[in-house]
Amino acid sequence: MSKAISFAWTTPALVAGRKTCTCRDWDDDYAQRFRAGDVIAAYDRSPRYGGTQIATLRQQWRTAPLVSGRGGADDRADGWAPMTEQVSGAEPWGGTPPGSDAAVGQGCTCPVIDNQHGAGGWEFAGEMQWWIAEGCPLHGFTLRGDE
Repeated sequence: MSKAISFAWTTPALVAGRKTCTCRDWDDDYAQRFRAGDVIAAYDRSPRYGGTQIATLRQQWRTAPLVSGRGGADDRADGWAPMTEQVSGAEPWGGTPPGSDAAVGQGCTCPVIDNQHGAGGWEFAGEMQWWIAEGCPLHGFTLRGDE
C-alpha cells in the first residue's frame, strides 16, 4: 500500500464510521494520483511525524474540488459535524466559554487552542464563534439521529 492520508482532527469521526468523504486542498497533479479502487492507509497524523495507521480505506470516487458553498451535509460527511458544532453569540456560556481555563477545570473537552483559551475561535458576521466537542460534559450536544 503506497498511498496514505492523515486524518488528524477528523480521526474520531473516521474511527466512529461517521466520516464518509474527505475534502483536500491538493493541487490537481497530486489529486490525480488518487483513483477509484485505490487502497489507502489512513493515519491519525502524518506517518512522517510518527502517526499510527488507524484504518485501511478503499477509494470510491474522486470529484473536482469544491470552491465554495460547503456546509451542512458536506461537513457531516467530511467528519466535522459529528465532531464539533460551531456556536456563535456573545458570551452564551455563563462565564465558562469552551476551551477556557475555567471550563477545562470543570471537565470541558472542547478544543483549547482552536478556541483561543475561551476567547473564541473566529469571528463571523460580527459574532464570535467557538468549536464545541460533541462529547464535552459542559458544552456538548446530541446530533439528530443519534438520540
